[in-house]
Amino acid sequence: MTKKINSNCAMNEGETKTYITLEHAYSYGLSIQGGRYLTDEEKKRCNPECRDYMMVGMGEHINLEYVTWADCPNREPDGEFRGCGNSVWIITKAEKDKYLALEAQRKKAAKEKKIAQEIQDLERKMEIAKKNGIASTKAEANRIMKDWNDIYNEGGYGYVPYTYCQDEYDYMAKKLLELKAIIEEK
Repeated sequence: MTKKINSNCAMNEGETKTYITLEHAYSYGLSIQGGRYLTDEEKKRCNPECRDYMMVGMGEHINLEYVTWADCPNREPDGEFRGCGNSVWIITKAEKDKYLALEAQRKKAAKEKKIAQEIQDLERKMEIAKKNGIASTKAEANRIMKDWNDIYNEGGYGYVPYTYCQDEYDYMAKKLLELKAIIEEK
């Protein structure tokens, strides 16, 4: 069975056409790369069942960490790359640009979410530090935690509330300001 391929997808003209492809490899995710169908010579060494849809990946690939299986084209794959279980779709330049834009958008959103979580964590830790008291030095903080352990855990192992020293608190305050500045820039 020969498939008709949209000529807008071809990367070059020549004896063997190469295409822009979107690959979903079940073991390592999605990527965009060049690909081509097997040549007549390669087909001779391939099982008859897969000769017409087997493809070869070519060149650099762009990993799509934030694009998911649900974002793949809603049609049957155009083939598979040799060597691993995967699905490959031949895509246009416009579709490639769409996937790259989606990747960038989701990566930005994930970064913003991570920063927001870091801000929340720092604010929580600073609140705990104020509530429990801030030791002037790391040595004093260690002594306070040892005293707690000796009294409440009888010197054994158990829960010991963390005591922050002034240097740690100052670092958290500085980091909090930096992260809030990043959020405000956006």
